[in-house]
Amino acid sequence: MIKHLILLFFSLAALNLFAQYTICDCCTYAPLEFRDDFENLFPPEIIQKNHIHELTIYTTSKRESKNSWDTILKTVDYEFKEMAFQFNEDGYVMSQTLFGDFGKPHIIYEYTRNKKNHILAKNFYYLDSLGTKYDFMQQKWIYTQAKGRIVKVKELGPKFVKMPDAKSNYSSYKYNKLGRPIEEVQQYYFGENNISYYKSEIVYNDSMDSSLTTTKRKDLLHSSTQIAYNRNNQPTNEKYFDGETGTLLQEKIWNYDPNNRLVRYQVISTGMGTECPDGGSFTDVYTYSFLNLIETITHSYTNVTCVLRFEYK
Repeated sequence: MIKHLILLFFSLAALNLFAQYTICDCCTYAPLEFRDDFENLFPPEIIQKNHIHELTIYTTSKRESKNSWDTILKTVDYEFKEMAFQFNEDGYVMSQTLFGDFGKPHIIYEYTRNKKNHILAKNFYYLDSLGTKYDFMQQKWIYTQAKGRIVKVKELGPKFVKMPDAKSNYSSYKYNKLGRPIEEVQQYYFGENNISYYKSEIVYNDSMDSSLTTTKRKDLLHSSTQIAYNRNNQPTNEKYFDGETGTLLQEKIWNYDPNNRLVRYQVISTGMGTECPDGGSFTDVYTYSFLNLIETITHSYTNVTCVLRFEYK
């Protein structure tokens, strides 16, 4: 949660500098950005079997009329290119490109993988309107794997120099014998006198199909998160509380079809700050193709609907 909020801040700042604002800004944040586990979205065995090497996502934005008698959605922005992925021969994501200004290249993430397709590194570049990488504001993260799981992600310093942990942005993870995460550390280094350090501990209650995460900033309780799971260990409900006041700040709800595919995801924010036009409260509805791949995501909030269409090649 903390990681997402800080990444959201920097991404919106970059968006304001380099890209044009639309009512569908942030519509891809929840399903497609700030993550590395693309295998859960695009199963490599399906991608490989169907010889898919590229995915392009297009967005169309619509808005309801202010007149109560007019129920037809009005198109605000006709379909434009939102995002693109490139896959390797084994079906794993090798790059993710984000577009701004209604289809112009904006930024790209590139992945380096080992022979088992575990992530070793991720590079970030800004792009010009032709898709050429800029040589400024580059970023690189290195990944440490153990038993096929990510145990650490560390951002390199200027000129891609590996700095000590005490002077780095990094995330670290610990797991139990079942492979469930039980500890997460997030550190953000802004200078020797400006370090944000968060440690989360996760406790599972299998009899109740639930977990409780407590996050401390240094020694102070920052937040607590309660998650309920279904029989397939998929999250169904998450409640995020302020650590100081106990106030409910955000709730998330997941719904699945009989094939265990996510079909509806809802976020209700009552106290979370955001610069997104959806105000932090929205609903995403998923549909799937005959290949069992995501075909559309419809992102809705108040009187706005953003339709993301997935085109595989």
